[in-house]
Amino acid sequence: MLGIKPGLYWRICWKFVSPSFIICVVMFGLFHHQPLQYNEYLYPPWAEWVGWGLTLSSILMIPLFALIQIAKTKGTCMERLAISISPIEEHEEIRRTKLARRFKAKHWLFV
Repeated sequence: MLGIKPGLYWRICWKFVSPSFIICVVMFGLFHHQPLQYNEYLYPPWAEWVGWGLTLSSILMIPLFALIQIAKTKGTCMERLAISISPIEEHEEIRRTKLARRFKAKHWLFV
């Protein structure tokens, strides 16, 4: 994707540090949620729901289009998933061998 192999620091950050940090931030936000307030004004619950609705309308597009892509692809469920998360160069190999490199632990744990 980049044309060069990223350094060890970036590979560790992209695979382990960043996802862990994001999970911690989201969990903290969920556990320590308080009603929305600005100075002394407390916003009504419907205003917060409108904000969450606007937020989710853009965030949910990612999994929605992923599901659409998987549904449009031909093959078994595992083949469709493998093809959807693999580069185009590997699609023919996946269809021919019914195997995907991305379904092996070695692929995900490689740093």
